[in-house]
Amino acid sequence: MSGTLFFLHVISIYFSICYFSSFSNFLFLIKIFLEKKFSNFFFEFQKFLLFLKFKTLFFLYAISSHFLFILIFK
Repeated sequence: MSGTLFFLHVISIYFSICYFSSFSNFLFLIKIFLEKKFSNFFFEFQKFLLFLKFKTLFFLYAISSHFLFILIFK
């Protein structure tokens, strides 16, 4: 059982790092917007929002499993 929880803990750290790496995608969107490529901007913005929804779900899962790991082994 502890091996599974350790695995969830490692996964939570990985997804936390992935979630915060989405900031670089946001900077890419700003670059497209500043270059006035509006048709491309809206398409990329929709992709970014979809990407962010999945990242948020994984991030919430990662945080909850992280706190579960801490509570069990405290």
